[in-house]
Amino acid sequence: MKLSCFLFLTTTLLPLVTSAQDVTIDAIPQTSDVQLFMLSDFNFSGRGTSAAELFLITMTNSSNAEQLCELFIEIVAESQGLLASGNTKPFMLAPNELIRVTNRDLFTKAQQFSLENYQIADVGNELSSILLATGRLPADIYIFRFQLKSGGFMDEAEIRFVLTNPTTLDLISPGVIATSEEDGVIYTPLPLFRWESEISAFRLMIAEQLPDAHDDLSPEEVMQQRVIYQQTLVVSGAPYELAGQVIPSTLFQYPIDGRPLQEGVTYYWQIVGLVKSSGEWLEIAGEIWKFRIIGTGETAVLTPLQQQILNLVRELDGSLFKPGGALRGYIPTELVSKNGVILSEDAIIDALSRLVDGEYELLDASVE
Repeated sequence: MKLSCFLFLTTTLLPLVTSAQDVTIDAIPQTSDVQLFMLSDFNFSGRGTSAAELFLITMTNSSNAEQLCELFIEIVAESQGLLASGNTKPFMLAPNELIRVTNRDLFTKAQQFSLENYQIADVGNELSSILLATGRLPADIYIFRFQLKSGGFMDEAEIRFVLTNPTTLDLISPGVIATSEEDGVIYTPLPLFRWESEISAFRLMIAEQLPDAHDDLSPEEVMQQRVIYQQTLVVSGAPYELAGQVIPSTLFQYPIDGRPLQEGVTYYWQIVGLVKSSGEWLEIAGEIWKFRIIGTGETAVLTPLQQQILNLVRELDGSLFKPGGALRGYIPTELVSKNGVILSEDAIIDALSRLVDGEYELLDASVE
């Protein structure tokens, strides 16, 4: 369908013709790998200023005539329905004009394209309360739908943000929680750090407890005294790019070329989760744990794989490695077979990890 407009200038008849393709809209996410929306990142209430640019809208008039337009927006949570909606005042797009608009323009009253008649649905009000209470939107798929209307024509665009809100960060080994009365004794200078989390990037920090440190120092204060190792760790297949050492899972062996960990010294360590928000990276700090190394003489020359095997077997039954234990001084051969097939290093660690986590049941064990 076409709309024709006829202008009479003296004796000349000039037809100006527009079509449905003359006015178009496109929407581009500015943070495609975002995992959560923070209160400071997204102005869901429609008041004030958004700190982060979440999306960019381009509106184009490809005709040779001015076009009177109006922009409509809907915000939808896939599992809950419509959250909010609004529209701008009518505005003119000049011939062959392209206009770029961000979420900051829409949600700031002082801007030309600020939303009018912005209404928050009942579900949206509930989410607003959650956002104010927790500082973040709950996990869901959030959809931004845009409609650009001009006369009887309309063009549409849509953006989706999949928010997972990863927050779980549970330490497993080595040692014990820093507030424990136990020492968290381990028997290796190359400990295997293990934790569980749905986060994909982390920062590992290890601090040495100074010999003259006061007994009343908090774990946080100890972590600030002498940090001897710090590394950013990124799980393979993470949904975003971040400089750091790639690890296959939430498991990291202390490197041989790292600063040597000393026998008799207590070390504190912490894992901090790094989550991509719509603004800056969000840090989620895990608990602080501690461990003390004893009896490293017979294990100091082990390969990383041998050390990992010993660490995991110790988690199954640490008494085997104590004085008089059946595995005291034991050095694994690195040769592990299953149904006659020699397992790879990754398969060995995976099988032992599953035993430690309880996914596999240990029916019998013997020392040869």
